[in-house]
Amino acid sequence: MTNTNRNHRNFIDRDGTYCDGLVTFHNNYLPNDLVHDMLSKLSAIPFKELTTGGRTLERPGIFMVKRNEHDHVPFARCPSAETQIMEDVDDNVLSIVNYINSKEGTNFNHFKIQVYDNNRVPIAHHSDKRADLASGSSIGIIRFTNHDEFRDTSLIRKKDGHKTHFKMANNSLLILNEQANIEYTHGVSKMNMPTGVSISIVLREVGTYVREDGHWYGIGCRYKTNEELEKALASGNIPKKTMTSHEMNRAFIRAFVVENKSWKDVRDNVYKDIILNSF
Repeated sequence: MTNTNRNHRNFIDRDGTYCDGLVTFHNNYLPNDLVHDMLSKLSAIPFKELTTGGRTLERPGIFMVKRNEHDHVPFARCPSAETQIMEDVDDNVLSIVNYINSKEGTNFNHFKIQVYDNNRVPIAHHSDKRADLASGSSIGIIRFTNHDEFRDTSLIRKKDGHKTHFKMANNSLLILNEQANIEYTHGVSKMNMPTGVSISIVLREVGTYVREDGHWYGIGCRYKTNEELEKALASGNIPKKTMTSHEMNRAFIRAFVVENKSWKDVRDNVYKDIILNSF
């Protein structure tokens, strides 16, 4: 159900499914046999403290991944992942991911799982950083709770500030396609109502991989495949990097700011030097 108020804000109700070509929203998404006791199962995950820019986030979390055919780890360079180890996905999370990938035609392989003690913990509006996301891929968010309250998850269209709210209750799924991630920011509002615990999983299809020897390849790197990287290493034809680690970090911050503000596809421009120096 969609209503528009005087402030031109759309409110997407908890009932049914919504799809506008950019965004898909489902409530009561997973079947009963899969969702049963899922919050309890996910709560057993050994969550860790997450930080960004030296600041500890109010929500603990963990990153899990599905390795590729070479047994290499998909890695999305985002602020809260920089000090984290990518853990292999466990059976409970994998059951959720396999169901979504099968039903939605996605290929999610990178999962950020976070715990919220209550609805008072907000997430600032942002676009997901596209340096390492697979071309044309979507972003998913699924939520599990032990209560009946929803979280106000909203999209803001960068071009004109138009805002759309999604009432994400237990077992609800929001999927943004690539264009939606470019044109909108997404975030979660602080809500003052007392509630219990909720756990969210952010699902991404990542196209950048890290090998055990520390070399990188993929969409966010100079060498796009493991074979290209192997060939360059074997020939000794590896160029000298033109950016230090500090310069790379500063370049990422500048790129993140541009992506959050621009409603056009600026990926190749803002990440060009970073990509050339990633191997």
